[in-house]
Amino acid sequence: ISNELLVGSGTYTVFSYWNGCKSISDPVNVQVLQPVQVPLTGPTIICGDDQATYECSGNFTNHKWFVDGVLFLVNSSTLDFSSAVGQTHTIHLEATDPNGCVHASNILSTTWVEDVQFALASPNAPPCAGDDVLIQVIANPSSILPLEVSWNTGDTGEDIVVQNAGIYTATAYNSDGCSSSESFEVFPVPDLCTVPSGCYSSCEPVEICGPVDLAYYQWFLDGLPIAGGNSNCILLDQSGTYNLEAGNDFGCYTISNSLEFTLDDCECDITYDLTPTDQE
Repeated sequence: ISNELLVGSGTYTVFSYWNGCKSISDPVNVQVLQPVQVPLTGPTIICGDDQATYECSGNFTNHKWFVDGVLFLVNSSTLDFSSAVGQTHTIHLEATDPNGCVHASNILSTTWVEDVQFALASPNAPPCAGDDVLIQVIANPSSILPLEVSWNTGDTGEDIVVQNAGIYTATAYNSDGCSSSESFEVFPVPDLCTVPSGCYSSCEPVEICGPVDLAYYQWFLDGLPIAGGNSNCILLDQSGTYNLEAGNDFGCYTISNSLEFTLDDCECDITYDLTPTDQE
C-alpha cells in the first residue's frame, strides 16, 4: 500500500484507515490526455546574416523557447534569432495547453549560409544603345559558385549582349537556394529623327534644327566640322551634305542622316528688246 498510484483515465476513490477508523475520499475523475506536438514553424536555411523568425500557432500559453537546448525566451509566441554565416542552431519550444498540460514542439535546425553577392558590369564605357553592349555577372569571391543566372530578357548565363536602351536585371541563385538580383542600365542615344534628311533645294539659305537641351552639338558639311556649328540649329548657306552629331548627358553620341542641300541661283537676267510698231 502506497500513498502514490500511477493510474489511467477513470474515477478514483481513496480509502484510508487510522486507529481502526475508516475514511473515504470524494471521487476523483482522472482524464489522461494524449500528448500534443506544439506546432513550430521557421526556416531551415537563412541566407547571409538575415534574422530568422520562428512562430507557434494554436491555443497555447506560457511559451518557452530553447536555442541549442538553452532557455532563450519566454511568454512570446514568436522568436526572432540572428546568427552568422556557417553557424547551425537548434530551436524547440515548450508551451501549455488550455488544460494546463505542457507540450513540446519538434526540434528545428537552422543553418546560416553564404548569401548570393554579385555585381553587373560592362566593358562598354559608357554603355550606349546601338552598340553591342556586353553585360557581365561579376561574382563576389565569397559567394558559393557556380551561380545560376536568369535575366529579365529571358536569357540565361553569366553574360548577355544587348543593343537597346533600358534596365536589364539579372537574378542569380546558388546551390543553397539563396538568390539576389541586380540591375544595369543601357543608356539611350540622342533622338535625331527631327533633323531634316534626304534632298532639299532652295533659292535662299535655310535654317534647320535638331532637338534642344543636349550636351553636345557639332554640324558637319561634306564630312568636315563646321566652325561655330555647335548649337542645335544651323544655317544652310551653301550646297553640300549636312549632318548633325549630338551627345547627351550620359556621354552617348549619334549622328543624323544626311541632308543633301542645293542652294539654287534663282536670279533671272531679263533682256528687253523694244521694237516700235507702226502707228495708224
